[in-house]
Amino acid sequence: MGMMFDTSNSRLQICASRHSIKALQSNPHPAINQSYFTQLAYLQSQRSDKLVIVMIRSVTGAERYLVFADHGKYLDCCNRLSKLSGTEINQICEHLFEYTQAHFIKFEDVDFLADEKCHFPAKLVSFQENWHCQITNNSAPLSNRQASNLRRKFRKLKEFESGQTVNYEFRRCTPKDIDAVISMNKETLSHHGRTHHFSEEKQKLFKAVCADFGYIAGLFIGRKLIAGSIINIVGIRAYFNVVGYDLEYAKFSPGLQVHTRALTDCKEIGCTQANLLWGNSRWKSDIGGTRMPLTTLIVNRSKRTYLKWQFWSIYLPLFSIQIRRSVKNCLNKIRQIDFDH
Repeated sequence: MGMMFDTSNSRLQICASRHSIKALQSNPHPAINQSYFTQLAYLQSQRSDKLVIVMIRSVTGAERYLVFADHGKYLDCCNRLSKLSGTEINQICEHLFEYTQAHFIKFEDVDFLADEKCHFPAKLVSFQENWHCQITNNSAPLSNRQASNLRRKFRKLKEFESGQTVNYEFRRCTPKDIDAVISMNKETLSHHGRTHHFSEEKQKLFKAVCADFGYIAGLFIGRKLIAGSIINIVGIRAYFNVVGYDLEYAKFSPGLQVHTRALTDCKEIGCTQANLLWGNSRWKSDIGGTRMPLTTLIVNRSKRTYLKWQFWSIYLPLFSIQIRRSVKNCLNKIRQIDFDH
């Protein structure tokens, strides 16, 4: 069931329709094939079987979709990393507030263009980023010196493990692969004083998602995985979701060995875009990634929404992360100051 909104002064036509994940399993909708974050397996992890799918048609006739998880009191846009302007968000929210009973709408981690002031009370937080790159014939554009150094390290790794076979593999991943990469990811983050966020529940849900479109790019010594990246491939896009390496082999740059090869493999199966996702690890810039700041917006039906505990339960954790990141960045800058000069 849908409702079409079309006003003479609007540059967009918007049609909103209700769906359930169960119904979409037998009757797929084109909206669910747009990205990693709108795949049914991923949507099932959002704890809501109810969805609102919005079709947006521009003045040129171009169409695209946004998928919202309907939590009753609020709608949660599942199209993370999407480009959205203030003009688009204003019109989408206007129509969704009329179509649903939601008190607020969350647009998480979007590439936001603030071309128009929000027509509704709203809160914005910005602490996340997506590193991304185009996958071309010259992907992983290392300098000649970097490429030579990486080849030298690979030869040294073979010498270090003489008598053992050193292999790189790119294939569909298994639950065992996922466990191994997440374990290395946890150890690497802990070594660098950072926090690992993969709970047992999230790990289980991630395995369910990877069962449909998960790959591993891995470096093995014999059958022992020493570096790996779990990559989810949806259409022409590759999502580098979880990476990890064995700290014992850090001097051989095992992670970079994997990522440079993985881009070539992704291209061979039709990918033209890579989302390297969150975090500012150096390997992302080494292989040609560009940092894209992301914004999360929570748009409220009215100021009375600020009296709803559901709003604060969503907003405060995000605001807290933003404050912690800002303080950390300030402290890092202070540490770099030479007070003796």
